[in-house]
Amino acid sequence: MIYKKFNGPKDRSIALLDIRYLSWLAHGSKVNRYQSGNVIARALDGAGMPSMVLRSYWYCDRDDGQTIDDQTQRFVASYETDGGAALIAAMSADIVALAQRGACDTLLIASDDDRISPAIEEAKLCGLRVCVLGEESMSDLTVLAEEDSALARLMRQADRRIWINPNALASGSAAGQEGADAWPRVNEMVRTWWSERDPEEADQLQNTLRSAHGLPQDLDRLMLARARAALGRTLDISEKRRLRTMVRGVVLGEQGDEPAGLRDGDEHEID
Repeated sequence: MIYKKFNGPKDRSIALLDIRYLSWLAHGSKVNRYQSGNVIARALDGAGMPSMVLRSYWYCDRDDGQTIDDQTQRFVASYETDGGAALIAAMSADIVALAQRGACDTLLIASDDDRISPAIEEAKLCGLRVCVLGEESMSDLTVLAEEDSALARLMRQADRRIWINPNALASGSAAGQEGADAWPRVNEMVRTWWSERDPEEADQLQNTLRSAHGLPQDLDRLMLARARAALGRTLDISEKRRLRTMVRGVVLGEQGDEPAGLRDGDEHEID
């Protein structure tokens, strides 16, 4: 879509940014907080929504020691600790508070967790425009829904989807080969988890997977959290697909050490 140049007053925008999600967008690289304001402003401008970014809130599990104007860190438990519950609670509370106070015109949200959906709906009912941040490869939401249904639902709920170049976020290089070398640990984690299921739970899960694609949502989040811990970074879309295939293979007894149908050359392919 081509947008006309906008010469009117700029919207007042506030960004709420899950640093785990931004690191995933940047393919595992460390996110450069200093340049993020300009990246966000350019992305909004490119979408025909020139904005004055009043402030950005960063949701993270540790202090990076940086003090940057117009940025506030929100410290929450790590995703591996509670499956993102603390992050979702903090971000949802901020979304609702900003909306009810009329603190801005536009909220820009960087998250892949649709558990913030009720807060987004509240913001929209309060008259705010809600945008969700992603990269251009996510623009086909039908394809995205097959890889990450929660993120696709979140994208659809937004008033606008704002696409950025992931390289613009990064201040370092991705952990590529190091992460790939850790996949045997992921496989071991999955097999250990499966061996700890009691017979009744195992039977129920096998029956569920035989009649469905993908994984149940709770199990999906658990496996993603444990895989992130094993790899030492967030997973990209193709790696999430690899993990889900691995879990289904272990549960249904359809694989050896590597998920069926995957080869080394497939690991970094993103549909």
